[in-house]
Amino acid sequence: MRVRTKFLLLGAWCLGLVLVALAVAWQRRGLGVIEGRVVDADGRPIHAGVWRHPMDWYDFTMTTTAPDGRFALLIPAEKCQLVATHADWSESEPMLVPAGTKRLRGVTLRLRRPAQVSGRVLDPDGRPLVGAVVTCGSGLLIANDTEPSTTTDERGHFAFPVCDVGGAGVSCYSNARSLGGKVTLQLSEGEVVELELECLPFLSVGELPVLPGRYGTAAK
Repeated sequence: MRVRTKFLLLGAWCLGLVLVALAVAWQRRGLGVIEGRVVDADGRPIHAGVWRHPMDWYDFTMTTTAPDGRFALLIPAEKCQLVATHADWSESEPMLVPAGTKRLRGVTLRLRRPAQVSGRVLDPDGRPLVGAVVTCGSGLLIANDTEPSTTTDERGHFAFPVCDVGGAGVSCYSNARSLGGKVTLQLSEGEVVELELECLPFLSVGELPVLPGRYGTAAK
């Protein structure tokens, strides 16, 4: 009886391995591969992350490049997008990969020169709002999973030295004084923007008032 039980357990274990292998093969059906490299805004190879969208497809969603910037990434049969990220640069422009692509070589993903956003936050009386939380949401938020944030200093100043190119929402709030607001920007590559935000009363952080947002491109 014990021998029979051992054989049954061994058979069940083998069957489990076969089922797992079949599941993996089924998941990988139609997979293609894309090969290339990531360079910075000056064209130099860089060690970076390469992400594939949509993000909810199987396990193969992200890889990191070799020190010389080269990468290889599995892609699904459906159309998808690739984007490269790095903490010191803005995300690359998303690259569309057509459905049914089996192999693509020689791809170059170029990171962009980041924008810079800084300025000061004021209360309704024009005084610096100290300790206010400021966030700058832009890009795909796939490198950090959260929006970059900081707090204002004793002069109400804040700074984001690295911001992704494209649409960006800057919000600021002080829970202690129930003051806050938000503005929407369109950032260009390498742009330097200075903001002056005069906060207004709010009831909840989810309903921050839209501010007129006096801002301009700083001299480079």
